[in-house]
Amino acid sequence: MNFLVIPIIFLAMFIQSLAGFGSALIAMPMLIALLGPDAARPAFALMGQTAGILFLLKYRDDWKFVDIRMALVGTLVGIPIGAWIAGVLSEDAFMLLLGIIVLAYAIYALVGFTLPEMHTRWSSVFGAFSGILHSAYNVGGPPLVMYATTQDWQARRFKGNLQAIFFLMGFFVIATHVIEGRMSDVVFQNYLLMVPTMMVALWCGFRVEKYIAQPIFRKVVLGLLVCIGLSLIYGVLQPV
Repeated sequence: MNFLVIPIIFLAMFIQSLAGFGSALIAMPMLIALLGPDAARPAFALMGQTAGILFLLKYRDDWKFVDIRMALVGTLVGIPIGAWIAGVLSEDAFMLLLGIIVLAYAIYALVGFTLPEMHTRWSSVFGAFSGILHSAYNVGGPPLVMYATTQDWQARRFKGNLQAIFFLMGFFVIATHVIEGRMSDVVFQNYLLMVPTMMVALWCGFRVEKYIAQPIFRKVVLGLLVCIGLSLIYGVLQPV
């Protein structure tokens, strides 16, 4: 049990409640450095699934299975690939790839580039990439967000669909960790620290949400992600 988990999770989930994204992108680099990937990945997956129950209840009337079914099929293809990648990469390569992912998504979002409207069949491709990233790093959001922005969904349907697929995908990711024997006492000890911290962070975030200028806050979060991505890359590539 490492009590430094508490400020990391509070920051990540507070930002998630305000910006609607970014918890894993912010938390996972710090948790992996603190706990190591074998403990950080399953512990955060368990916490994310717990948070997913709350988010799914909030958007229970806003998601449509027809919107996400092909993406879900894609995630089932990607999840074992992501688990394999996480198993074969060295620690430096693992952290370098995470840094590149975080930096690339932050730049993509800051630039404001959007993909053209896509047929729903493409959701399985984006779902596969999401499954890979979610299984390996718990950061499966960017590919699905990129796809969702090409669909004509209202804001709550957008959030509801994403929360639903993350929740459903989470069961398979956790099952992968169980099969691979990663659900150790250390994982559950840190999970027990994460859950109450997550609850407090979400409560605080929802309380102050109406006072925050969302466009400015979003840019601040993306700027933070740029710094995190660069620090991860520099930490691996700097001369010894």
